[in-house]
Amino acid sequence: MSIIGIDPISALVSGLNALNNIRLGHIEEKALLEEVLEELKTNLKTISEDYLKNNVPIEKIITVFKINKLESAEKARKRKKLDFNNIKTGKIDKTCFVSEYQYNKYADFDTEKVLLKIRDKISDLKKAKQLYYTRNKWSNKINPLSRMNTIVNLFVLLSNHLSIK
Repeated sequence: MSIIGIDPISALVSGLNALNNIRLGHIEEKALLEEVLEELKTNLKTISEDYLKNNVPIEKIITVFKINKLESAEKARKRKKLDFNNIKTGKIDKTCFVSEYQYNKYADFDTEKVLLKIRDKISDLKKAKQLYYTRNKWSNKINPLSRMNTIVNLFVLLSNHLSIK
């Protein structure tokens, strides 16, 4: 794991707790954002329980990642009918980042940008599996562990961000 000094499982559990405590109030896009939050919870549990605790192979984890609701929400966002930042406003605090590299890459991100980056990275990994995973082996052109670590780190970043009051 590339996370130094951070227990990713604890961070992800904190993120799950934060997701459970988010109250969206009476906003127009509440139902769609609640579906996104449920999808995030499912993915957080998959990473925490299956990937990190039980060492389920990346190839199997990829198949259970869900991004359908994120993709639907992104379509609504493009039509100016949804704002991901209603989940939590503000830029990501410096204390949320898991590495200097991540800070340098995502320093100006807010909730919306992190969610869209997670969607992109999961989509990329799913596509890579389709194209570069044959006969139970990855092509040497792809480093699935590095890609998976990036996704885990983004989920930890999001969890840290959501956990800050």
